[in-house]
Amino acid sequence: MRIIKYILGILLLADCNRLLGQEDINLDLENLFYESDLSEFAYDTYLENLEELQEKPLKINSADAFELEDCRLFSNEQISNILNYRELAGKLISIYELQAIPGFHPDFIHKILPYIQVNSNIDDYHIAFSKLISKGNYQLILRYQQVFPNKTGYQNAKYIGHPSKIYTRFKYNYSNKFSYGITAEKDPGEAMFKEKSKLGFDFYSFHIFWKINTKIRALALGDYQVNLGQGLVLWTGFGFNKTTNAMLVKKEAAPLQAFTSVNEFAFLRGIATHLRLKSVDLIPFFSLKKVDANLSYSDSTNTDLNSSRIALSGYHRTATELESKHANLELKTGLHVKLNSRNKHLGYSILYTRLQKDLLFPAKAYNQFQFQGKHLVNQSLDYHLILKRLHFFGESAFSLSKMQTGFAFVHGILINPDKKIDISIVHRYYQAKYQSLYYTKAFGENTSPSNEHGIYLGMQIKILKNLSINSYFDIYSFPWLSYQKSSPSWGRDFQILLSQKISKTFSWYISYKNEVKEASTKIQLGDNNVHQLNSTNLPYLQAYFGEELITSHDQLLEVSSSLSKQEIEAAKFITPTLNQNIRFHISYSPIKNWHFQTRIQVNHFYDKINPKESGFMAYQDIQFKSLKCPFSFSTRISYFDIPSYSSRVYSYENDVLFQFSIPSLYRQGIRAYLNLQYSITKNLQIWIRASHSYYTSSEELGSGNDKIIGNKTYDLKAQVRLKF
Repeated sequence: MRIIKYILGILLLADCNRLLGQEDINLDLENLFYESDLSEFAYDTYLENLEELQEKPLKINSADAFELEDCRLFSNEQISNILNYRELAGKLISIYELQAIPGFHPDFIHKILPYIQVNSNIDDYHIAFSKLISKGNYQLILRYQQVFPNKTGYQNAKYIGHPSKIYTRFKYNYSNKFSYGITAEKDPGEAMFKEKSKLGFDFYSFHIFWKINTKIRALALGDYQVNLGQGLVLWTGFGFNKTTNAMLVKKEAAPLQAFTSVNEFAFLRGIATHLRLKSVDLIPFFSLKKVDANLSYSDSTNTDLNSSRIALSGYHRTATELESKHANLELKTGLHVKLNSRNKHLGYSILYTRLQKDLLFPAKAYNQFQFQGKHLVNQSLDYHLILKRLHFFGESAFSLSKMQTGFAFVHGILINPDKKIDISIVHRYYQAKYQSLYYTKAFGENTSPSNEHGIYLGMQIKILKNLSINSYFDIYSFPWLSYQKSSPSWGRDFQILLSQKISKTFSWYISYKNEVKEASTKIQLGDNNVHQLNSTNLPYLQAYFGEELITSHDQLLEVSSSLSKQEIEAAKFITPTLNQNIRFHISYSPIKNWHFQTRIQVNHFYDKINPKESGFMAYQDIQFKSLKCPFSFSTRISYFDIPSYSSRVYSYENDVLFQFSIPSLYRQGIRAYLNLQYSITKNLQIWIRASHSYYTSSEELGSGNDKIIGNKTYDLKAQVRLKF
């Protein structure tokens, strides 16, 4: 019977046994990135881990639960099913036998084929340390990038450095068992070899990371990432919120990872280890690093601190930004304890944070519950439990500071009532009093787990063999005030995606998203300093300006002696804003080694104060890649006609290795890019990327120091990678 399943698996999967290259990974992840917060996402680290798995695939027959989790390919349920299957049936005869394990569908198996294998060798069980540090691979990456023409900040000398962005990284690794490396970067406008950057680059990162097959599972020195529970206490690595994949709601990642990215804030610096004592995991960690902070003093002596907040941008281009560099010292230390079983776990986390200088916020109503002071303690309990077709997960946390105590929890369930249906439900309640310090990434609408209450329902249905529906509905509220909102607010979010893979060379999807959210709105005066009145916006304007200034008979709101332009533009309203879009996308390969993508998207935006906005975007993508040719490229041309930033469209673009680009398109214009790769030898590769944006109805772009005079921009990027 087992041999029959194996043969059937080969027949079902033989037509999709191909390696996933860099471009394929980018295409698979595009929908997950759409409208996600990418500023904190270590995309280069994620892709690098996948590349290392391609070179040294995971041994599926010998990997234990920790290694299966650490590779980040499988869910907890899939890991449990692999271990149960090996225990009952023994080692897998072939990769194709994965078809016989519950939760492993042909599409998923085909995607992970490059990263797993069934064969084992002695290195899987013991590797001498001398071999770890001497028989691995070295990698050197150099990257240069610059945008033309120069922005206003360079012309008025506000930006003290050169407009180029320079990146370099040296790394040694032996498979995914041992690595060390150093990363350095300067952003555009940052100076080199000057004050606060006397060593050259503005940012440096160093790490040593060792995975040991003993009671010490992993050891991290230097810069590292810690991911605990569901992100309520600490999560510095990869993690998504709402995406087009309705089942991707549970946070899953290795608890301890090396940090090799250039995000200048979302990492820890110090020492950490992962210990395993039978069924108990212990992860103690200690971090001490300087962080950027915006400090404001009430006098010229800089002794009486008026306000202080952590700066997250990582930019040090101007005199003000340089003053904030390393202006505070942050200590973080904590412990995670996890009791493991085959189908469940229970974890406890504690995190202590101490700052050298107090955090102080202006006395605003929305800041009332923000953390202020130097000391903060967070604790939580997290769990997961698998009962046949039910997968429960969640985390409950509380914070303790000198000012207050707050609570937060997120609990969810993944349901598989039928092999063609998957359901996800997530309930979250984050008190406004719950406090955390930027290193969290819990499920929700806000960037931090505070002041939010919501429930999410997702569903994935496989209608036919290659036809499926992904959909979710999320309703939420913000019980307390928030930035630019003078009252509690609410929102709802609905999305549905219908996709079909007709053949190996042709697939399509169509998606629709509708989101209503209360937001702060301002009046947008027209070219003639007038604003059209209607039955929808009239009550809002009368309530703000008074019925004596705006009557029900008025057709226009215009600048007058009674209402100045400044008074009109300063008015703020809290209104439900509607943002909806529909997208149609096809992907096809009519010729071997050539891949084409076509997309059309329409957006609508309405805030009840200003006229309705409609935007349109379309692009054509062409890619060439052949295993027999050292040269490959991808190119695209896009046309967009989008009235304003409120109705903007995001579009993923292919980039050089370990990079991504997701520009927001608005106004009217054309954007094109060309991305070239050439492999001089097996170990020496170069990339050259050029992009161009042309705006037909704009005379200047951006604002402030980032303003560009003109309607054209050019972005050039070059990268070299040497492996030895």
